[in-house]
Amino acid sequence: GADDITLLLDAAVAEGAQVLMGSGEALPEKALAAEAVLSGNVETRCLAVLDVSVPSRVTIERVPGCDLPPLAEAEDR
Repeated sequence: GADDITLLLDAAVAEGAQVLMGSGEALPEKALAAEAVLSGNVETRCLAVLDVSVPSRVTIERVPGCDLPPLAEAEDR
């Protein structure tokens, strides 16, 4: 909606990626969901959109055509 909150991430996290927070309701839960994803547990390269508007159902969209490393390499970072 018009009042939805969207955060833009900087290069230190995932340059140009958006975090969709949705409405101002349940912001602490949404912030925790975003932190859980961005704290290093999930590969942030190629991240385009992180949707935490429903904190119990977080979704991630990747940049189309962006190659992620194989899983073994990602674990070594």
